Amino acid sequence: MYVDEATVAVDAISDAGLGGSVVPAELTDSNSVFVLDEDRSLLDPSTLDTSGEWVRLPPRSGRLRRALIVSVVFALVVTSAGVWTARWFHAQIHPAGPHGAALVFTVGQGQGTNAVVDDLAAKHVIANATVFRYWLRGQGGAQTFKAGDYDLFQRMSYPELLNVLRAGPRPPVQIKVTVPPGLNVAQMQKLLLEKLPGFDPVELVQAFKGSGLDPAFAQPPFGIREGLFAPDTYNVNADAATSSYPLLKRMRDQMDKVLLDVNADVRAKQLGYSVYDILKVASLIEEEAKVDTDRPKIARVIYNRLAQNTPLGIDASTRYAVGKTNSEPLTLTDLASDSAYNTRKALGLPPTPISSPGRASIEAALSPTPNQAWLYYVLTDDNGVKGAHTFVNTPAEFEAAKAICKQKGYCD
Repeated sequence: MYVDEATVAVDAISDAGLGGSVVPAELTDSNSVFVLDEDRSLLDPSTLDTSGEWVRLPPRSGRLRRALIVSVVFALVVTSAGVWTARWFHAQIHPAGPHGAALVFTVGQGQGTNAVVDDLAAKHVIANATVFRYWLRGQGGAQTFKAGDYDLFQRMSYPELLNVLRAGPRPPVQIKVTVPPGLNVAQMQKLLLEKLPGFDPVELVQAFKGSGLDPAFAQPPFGIREGLFAPDTYNVNADAATSSYPLLKRMRDQMDKVLLDVNADVRAKQLGYSVYDILKVASLIEEEAKVDTDRPKIARVIYNRLAQNTPLGIDASTRYAVGKTNSEPLTLTDLASDSAYNTRKALGLPPTPISSPGRASIEAALSPTPNQAWLYYVLTDDNGVKGAHTFVNTPAEFEAAKAICKQKGYCD
């Protein structure tokens, strides 16, 4: 059998997979070309249409061609799905458009990362908790977030959200409450209710009676809490602003710290008094002294009079006995009160402190001016110092100093 080059050309064109292939008419000469059907059987050239320049051969369809088509279609589907998936993930990580509503997001104490992520999704900070978890795994390993409040928005991008969470919670809102020296319990309650309106007045009164506030240096039961709370400035966060006991406990603990810092236990024993006695003396000094230089001098007068078993005659304690403040004058009825706090009549120290003394007064009570026999002091602006007292030994000196006090309008 003879096949010339034209036959090879026809076969090559057909093998190229061109369905309905055509060949030039001149290549269909029955004397020189055998034409094969798709099953490779011979065709009779006389049956072919040779009216034009080209002869159309029957289309060829094989397994290879069908597989190629399926592969191309599958590749297109997979590629399209991949593109769509990538776009979807990107939209989760970087949501389009502006943030949503602002919100305060709280991470609870001991709350696990999975629970935090679920809460973020529930509050619409993120759209999909599962995607965020997978994304977190690629951001430096396991993530833990500190407990507290965070300022977030709905519809945050993942990188932006993670930066905020890693930075930690916002500082808690702090309310500064300054408790000055010299306040008694009633005055302290009034101040705390003004500064912290979240306190319940009834609960506050009950909190002052809590057994956890009993001082270690006095025997219980201990109903009167005067002098046990350190005057200071206290920062109160939003949680503590609704419950008074924790703040009172801090103030009690602070007084214990002050007493420890000044070595009150040892120094009180050296003076022959208890720590609680020192607080009583310090509270009297706090109410009487107007300038710091007078504090140890007033302490000396108190100890001298106690040593002589003479009534202290301190009007501040008598005012406490009748429920008056320092600005209110005492009447003859007040001075005749039988209260143990009326040091015009009662001997010794009052039963409790009459106010909360500051550190300077406690220090003065532990370090009275030495080697002085003073028994009296009178407000005279001594040596031109406004608020300074004159300290004297005898009743005559006292009357002379008192005359100066009256001239200045300080004494009745």
